[in-house]
Amino acid sequence: MHDYFDEEFDDRMPGGRKKEIKRTPLVSLGHGESVHFDGHEKMGHLALNLGAEIGLPLYGAKDKYTANIRAMTVLPNVCKEIVIGHWYLDLIEVYDYETPITMATDKGSEVGLMGEVHTDL
Repeated sequence: MHDYFDEEFDDRMPGGRKKEIKRTPLVSLGHGESVHFDGHEKMGHLALNLGAEIGLPLYGAKDKYTANIRAMTVLPNVCKEIVIGHWYLDLIEVYDYETPITMATDKGSEVGLMGEVHTDL
């Protein structure tokens, strides 16, 4: 493989050539225009190692324009779409029914119902 891809091997080696990361500014119309959603299992039962049933799975929302965290909530299971869908409705209620114009999520199985609710609202 070195015969054909020698440069890629060098790039991937620790201390290899550093390519400059092309960065672009984030563009947003204003507060609440775009909100990013994601779950974090870093405090889950496997990470805490306190027992099979003890964990703190988090799900959060961050505003793109202000970079403020709109919500960070401990939920029973951040992998189930019914839990995330219910959480999203609660979040909309807390923010006086102000829904973002766009939402950014990963492609996890938990975001299906949340996306449907967002589209319907």
